[in-house]
Amino acid sequence: MGIWDVLEIEITTDEAAIKKAYRRKLRQHHPEDDPAGFQRVREAYERALATLNEADGSATAPILDDAEQIVPLSVRVVSDGLAEVVSQFAESLNQLISNPCCRFKQEQWQSWIEPMHLLPITQQQAVSDTAAELIMSNPWLPGEVIEILWQGLGWPLLLTGTERQREVGENLDAWRQQSTSVELADLDRLSGAEQRAALSFLRPFDLALGYGDTEALGQILRQPTTTLFLSSVKFRIRLLKACQACHFYPASVIGLLVKRLVDESAESLTIRHWEVIGEVGLKFDDHPVIHQVSEGFMALNAFGEVAEVQYQQALKNNPLLAMCYAFLRQQWKPLPPVFWRAERRLLPAPELGEAHRMFDWLYGQLIELDQPTFNHRLDFLGLDGLEALLVKAFWAGRFGSWAWVETIRQQLKATKTDFGESFAVTLTLIWLEEQLASQTACVSLQKKLALYETDAFFEVASLTEEEMQSQDKSQWLQCMARHPLVPDSWFHQLIEREILTKQDLWDVSVFPAYADSLSFFRCVNPEFRLSSCWLDAPFDGIFDWALFFFSHMSPVGVQRQKILDTLPVLPSSQADGPFTKLIPFALQPDVYLPDALQSLNVYPEQFVFRSIVDAQVTLLTRTCDQTQLITLAKNGDVAACCALSRLLEHDHFDEAIVYWNLTAAALGRHPHFLDVIVWQQQSLTRLREEKGLKQESYRVTNPTFIHAMLTRDKDWFMSPAEMAEFSPADEAKNFHYPMYHLLTQLHLGLGDKGYDLSALEMFTHRRALQTDLQRETTDVAIAHLEVMYQHRLEQDIQHKGKKAATFSKTNLQWMLVVFCTAWLFSFPSTFGQIGKQDIFQLSASAKEFAKIFFIPLFIYLVWKISSQIIERDNKYKFVLYSGFMLWIAQISQSLFCAIVTMVTLFSTTRGLTDLLATGGWEKKAVKSRRVNLRQVLGFKDKKQ
Repeated sequence: MGIWDVLEIEITTDEAAIKKAYRRKLRQHHPEDDPAGFQRVREAYERALATLNEADGSATAPILDDAEQIVPLSVRVVSDGLAEVVSQFAESLNQLISNPCCRFKQEQWQSWIEPMHLLPITQQQAVSDTAAELIMSNPWLPGEVIEILWQGLGWPLLLTGTERQREVGENLDAWRQQSTSVELADLDRLSGAEQRAALSFLRPFDLALGYGDTEALGQILRQPTTTLFLSSVKFRIRLLKACQACHFYPASVIGLLVKRLVDESAESLTIRHWEVIGEVGLKFDDHPVIHQVSEGFMALNAFGEVAEVQYQQALKNNPLLAMCYAFLRQQWKPLPPVFWRAERRLLPAPELGEAHRMFDWLYGQLIELDQPTFNHRLDFLGLDGLEALLVKAFWAGRFGSWAWVETIRQQLKATKTDFGESFAVTLTLIWLEEQLASQTACVSLQKKLALYETDAFFEVASLTEEEMQSQDKSQWLQCMARHPLVPDSWFHQLIEREILTKQDLWDVSVFPAYADSLSFFRCVNPEFRLSSCWLDAPFDGIFDWALFFFSHMSPVGVQRQKILDTLPVLPSSQADGPFTKLIPFALQPDVYLPDALQSLNVYPEQFVFRSIVDAQVTLLTRTCDQTQLITLAKNGDVAACCALSRLLEHDHFDEAIVYWNLTAAALGRHPHFLDVIVWQQQSLTRLREEKGLKQESYRVTNPTFIHAMLTRDKDWFMSPAEMAEFSPADEAKNFHYPMYHLLTQLHLGLGDKGYDLSALEMFTHRRALQTDLQRETTDVAIAHLEVMYQHRLEQDIQHKGKKAATFSKTNLQWMLVVFCTAWLFSFPSTFGQIGKQDIFQLSASAKEFAKIFFIPLFIYLVWKISSQIIERDNKYKFVLYSGFMLWIAQISQSLFCAIVTMVTLFSTTRGLTDLLATGGWEKKAVKSRRVNLRQVLGFKDKKQ
């Protein structure tokens, strides 16, 4: 590549054009960034000038060939040709250094450097080395001057030279990075004497400050100096920082420095400058200075810094307001949660009360934990004062509806504040406006959402296509979190378009919790209508009542009683509606209300009641001991059974499973227990894993079979008849095996035929071998099974009346007596000597009549008895065996066979159930309208 190509100009004899091209190329190939390119440009420039000299016949300057070596700085011998050039530059450099009017002007240094770039490389190197030696002999020069020379003279190349060159280069490199506390322009305005005085202070001051040598700083600051009157903002800030580092605060000096700084225009100071001034103001608790610092931050839109300095100020006398400022700081200048966990020890929390609740919520926001202290707008009712209004604004901005955010914004604008609170209001307004600006919905949708928090919102029109498409899936999820009570038409539209899906709502957890649960349950139950909670009868105040109602899906928050007192009175149309059913639990949240809990079953579709059930079960677990809960459970209390399962799960796992099954089996009658049943099932399943009790298969004959009974799937259960085909292990007979039968009956229901209760009689026979807890659990389980039988008896009597009774054991027993008598008179010979007595001898016609009566009577009796035998196999066995024994007795005239036949008939009749069999009831049960299962099973004690 030719020299003209390198310079990127046409061949010319114009020296000015060559120099202009050279200067342009120098900007592209700086010696520090591109040494090779710089060398190439320099050689092209020198050869171009040599071409001009050859044309004029003049001598040319020597060109540094690639073979030439640069002589080390300490031993270089400057030739006579270089001496004059070097001497001229050295002399001008000394003059510049010595001239107080010029030595701190950047353009003067640039003017000195620029001619050197036109010298040959050898002369440039000599001038650069000489300048380095001269500069090293003037250590008072500011680092900013050294930076200009570092860039202009190519001193970075010293770092790659000889050992001596590297030493000089390293010193110069460190020197240039040590900025002076004043600008060069400020030094330039001083006289020579003032410059010497200032620099004699600044040089050691800057070094000590840069190295963090507080001891040296302290000594320097305590010396008399005139530098205090330097007009440099930079110097004054560094002086304040030095005083802070040394904990040296001379009041007069600090006061004068701060006053001069705060009098500067806000834009003339940086954010870091204002921070330093603010730290000093906080140190002296100087309210006017802190206010001016905050104003300065506001002018720079440094909102996080405003909140920080106000936080530090409020921390001393208003912890709640300080927490408000801390929240605002996090919005613009967040700190990691771990900082606030440590800082928490420094924050004096208010006493218990409303201020304490607001303090806890704010602290949760700082550590990125959504404390459920507040869950909706109604939780803030009754809170007064500026801090309460700020917390409302923060909560609304994070989680509330846009309509509520706008309402609070207007309230803040109308709020009058004192000197220390104005910035809290101003910052909150700015933050709320930023939140409102983040809305993604189209204008028409925003207008509809503006009606949220009012009764009119439930009457808004359905969503248009534009409105549905104005937000994507994630934005709609956020919108639903802020506006969970959207009309049914909206919700169904979003479901149909798959904008909201069950999986999306399951995967994303949002706060507040009630909004998350409500959206999920509405999606899972698409037939549910929001309007069903007010019985499709709108009234004034319906929105607040609906909000109050569905907020119960979150068990925490403000006491409901306080909210209830602020709500309008319900009209007569709601006298027995879901809203009314909820009131007792709001009025008495710490009281167990079994009757009110039972009344919730009237509205099985209201999934809000599931949270009420969980709260009541939790209350029982927390306030009742085991004995009290067992007493309640024996009376058929399903909530007590669930509480017992929770209470016993760790120490008495088998019994806990039994109580869970008792609860799960009652789900059909108590639909709102679904959630607590599922949660407890999950807990027991987890414990089964932890205890190592899970097996690949379970045998119904072993006690461990109870560990498999953690399912609500009715198809999983083996019927009692199938279960009866297995002989249980001895250790299972005391409690587990009969309990399997009992729980299976509860899960499967009675059906049409009923069940053989003989397996349950093991409870009676082996009661003495049970533990105390097993006996109590048995009594509870029998009581629940008795409730199921009693409920079925009442249903059958209601529908069938007296026809519900299909058999009478007493009548069958009397018929057996008649049958035995007819047998004795008809075939007296069968009974041996007894039959030969005169009393049994009938006339021939009477005997024939008795024989004719005997066979139909036997057939009728066997049919009547067998029709009440529940299991088909047992029924066939009875018919065949009794008929066979009668035939043998008749053929053989054997008294033994006759006795066996009669014992079979009597024992089978006596073994028939006293309750339900093959669709009908025993006559005594229907007559008494009462089921006493303990008596049926043979318990000798009184009913527990």
